[in-house]
Parts: sequence; structure tokens; C-alpha cells
Amino acid sequence: MRVPLPEHHNALVLVESGHAKSGSEHARDGELFVFENSGAFVELVAKEDSHLLVMAGEPIDEPIASYGPFVMNTRSELAAAVRDFELGKFGPVPA
Repeated sequence: MRVPLPEHHNALVLVESGHAKSGSEHARDGELFVFENSGAFVELVAKEDSHLLVMAGEPIDEPIASYGPFVMNTRSELAAAVRDFELGKFGPVPA
């Protein structure tokens, strides 16, 4: 199946369940395909009954700082986000 995408967008395909193929790459439950500005579509083949989630967007060309599930632009923003989380400012998080 060809999934159309706007040109110059990056795309990420999550295999929520099943087994899929794109080119020579394979992905199964919980694995990803990553496409960087690769054209106007992505080609996906389900190798069995599968559920895929396709996400795409323009690259933001900004610096990235990450720590676990936290992603910010700078280390100071990252430290502030972790501090806010530890102080409970994100609300309750289910275990």
C-alpha cells in the first residue's frame, strides 16, 4: 500500500500489531519505521493482519535535549521539565 505524504515531511510508522515491511526493512509489534524527507509517499506491505499508525510532519530544525520520556530544546528546559514533573505539576500519572 502506498501512503501519500506531503513532500519534505518526515514520517514515522508504528506497527501497533502484526508484521509489516517497507523496502528491505521489517517491523513487528511495537517497532517503528522512520522515513526522513523521502518523497511523496511511503510504501508499506502487511505480512499478516496488522494495525499501523502513520504520523508525519515537517522537520522543525531545532536542537533536541532528551532524558527518558522528556524532550525539550535545551538542557536547562529539560531540567525544569523534570523538576516540574517531580513536583507533581504534570498531574497524576498512572502506574
